[in-house]
Amino acid sequence: MENENNVNVENEYKLPEIKAMTYGQIKEMRKKNLDPVTAEIAPNNTKLVDYILETIYSDFESEKVPYYRLVKLAMDTYNMTYGGPDAIKN
Repeated sequence: MENENNVNVENEYKLPEIKAMTYGQIKEMRKKNLDPVTAEIAPNNTKLVDYILETIYSDFESEKVPYYRLVKLAMDTYNMTYGGPDAIKN
C-alpha cells in the first residue's frame, strides 16, 4: 500500500515484535479499570492503547508512526496476552 508520495506505508515504520503482557502489567491495567474483560464500565480504548504503548513498548519511538498502526500493535498485544500467539495470526 502506497501513500500519496509513493512511500510503502506498511514497511515505512518497523514496529516492535508483539509481546504478551505480564501478570503484573495486567494487574496494573485492571487497577486503572482499563481491561475490558474486568471493567465494570467499558473503558476508553484510547486510554487502553496509551497504557499498552507506554507500559509494554516504552522504549519504542512511536511519535511519527501512523496512529492506526499503533492501535493495531496495542490490540495485537492485548489479544496475545489473553489468547497466545494463535490469537494474532492473520
